[in-house]
Amino acid sequence: MQRRGARVAGFFRGLQALWSLVGITLLLIVALELSLRVVRSVRFSGQRALLASAAAFEGAGWARPYVDELRAVRADWHPYVYWRGRPTDGQFIDIGTDGLRNTENLQQVNSTASARASENGGAAPIQVAVFGGSAVWGYGSRDAHTLPSELATSLAELGVEAEVTNFGQLGYVSGQDRLALDEELCAGRTPDVAVFFNGYNDLMSALQEGRAGIPQNETHREIEFNITTSGAFAHDLGRSATFWLLKGLLRRSGMVVDPRARGEVVVEGTTEAELAEAIVEAYAANVRAVEIAGASYDFAALYYWQPAIFTKQHLVADEERSAGSFPALGRLQAQVRERFADTPELGDNDRFHDLAGFFDEEQAAVFIDSCHFTEPGAAALGRRLAEDVAELVTPAEAPANE
Repeated sequence: MQRRGARVAGFFRGLQALWSLVGITLLLIVALELSLRVVRSVRFSGQRALLASAAAFEGAGWARPYVDELRAVRADWHPYVYWRGRPTDGQFIDIGTDGLRNTENLQQVNSTASARASENGGAAPIQVAVFGGSAVWGYGSRDAHTLPSELATSLAELGVEAEVTNFGQLGYVSGQDRLALDEELCAGRTPDVAVFFNGYNDLMSALQEGRAGIPQNETHREIEFNITTSGAFAHDLGRSATFWLLKGLLRRSGMVVDPRARGEVVVEGTTEAELAEAIVEAYAANVRAVEIAGASYDFAALYYWQPAIFTKQHLVADEERSAGSFPALGRLQAQVRERFADTPELGDNDRFHDLAGFFDEEQAAVFIDSCHFTEPGAAALGRRLAEDVAELVTPAEAPANE
C-alpha cells in the first residue's frame, strides 16, 4: 500500500514538473512574441519615417502624419471583390461607409456643375467612375490630390461638368475592377464613363501566384476558405511576430527567395514569355467584357496601363533604390508591353493607352516606390486622362456650311 502511494506521489510530482516546464516554455514563447512585436513596431516606425522622408515628398510637413494615417488604413470584407477600405475620417484620408475614398474636390466641382446645369436647362453632370488599385486609390496622396480628384479638377478646368468617383482599392487587379463595375451596373448605378487604370498589380499577382488573371495573394484566400480549428491556429501563427522573424531570417539566408527580387521571372512549369502572354490575355479578356457591358448599358470606357519606375531615365536617389528592388517585375512588364500591339482588344482599340513610360523623361522625383507617384505626378496624369474623357463626352462640332 505504501509502495502504491509512493508511485502515485511520484507520478504527481512528475506531472507537476512537466506542467511547470510547459508553463515556463509558454511564458518564454509569449515573452518572445511580445518582444518581437515591439521590435517589429519599431522597425515599421522606421519604415514610415523613411517613406515620409522620401525625396518625392520634397520635405512636405504633412508627409509624416499622412504616412501614419496611411499605415493605419484597413480593409473590410466585400462580396465578389474580397475587400474594400474600412471607413475612416482622417485629416488626409477619408473613406466613406461604402468603402470608397473621398474625391475631395467633388463638392466644389458639383456646385459649379449644378450652377451650369441650371443655366443649360438642367443637364446633369456626367458620371465618371475611376477603377484601379492603390495608384488610383491614392497611395502617397492626400484626398484632394488623388488621381480621381486631379481628374475632376482638370475636367472642371476644361469646362466639362462631371462627378468623379474613386473606386480604387489597395491591391486590386483588373479582374476585381471589372467585378466592381458589375456591382454598380447591377445596382442601377451606370456611369457615363468608366476609366480603368491598371497593370502593376496584374504583374505582381501573376508573379506571386505563378498564373495570371487572379487577385493578389489568392493562396491566402484558399487557406482562409478551408480553415478549421487547427487551421485557425496555423493562420494566427502565420501572422505572429515570431513567424515574421523566421521568414526574415530564411530570406536573409537565401533559403527563401522573394520571386519579385529575382533577376528574371522563374515560375515552375511556366516560362517568362508564357506568363507575359497569359497576363495580356487575361487583361484583354477583362477589356472585352467591359466593352460588351458598355454596349449593353450604354457607357463608354477608357483603359490605361499605368506608369511604373522601370523605364524612367532620370532617377533620383530614392528612385534608384526602388527601380532595383523588383527586377523580375521590370522584365515581365517589358515582355507584356511588347504584346499590346498584336492583341486586338488593345492594339486595335483607340481607347486603350499604354502609359507605362509616361514619366520616362521626367527629371524630378515622381515615384515614391516602384509604382506609386507623387501628387504632382497625379496632377499630370489627371490632365492627361481629362483630355481623353473630354474628347469622349464632348459632341463633335458640325462642319461649317460652305
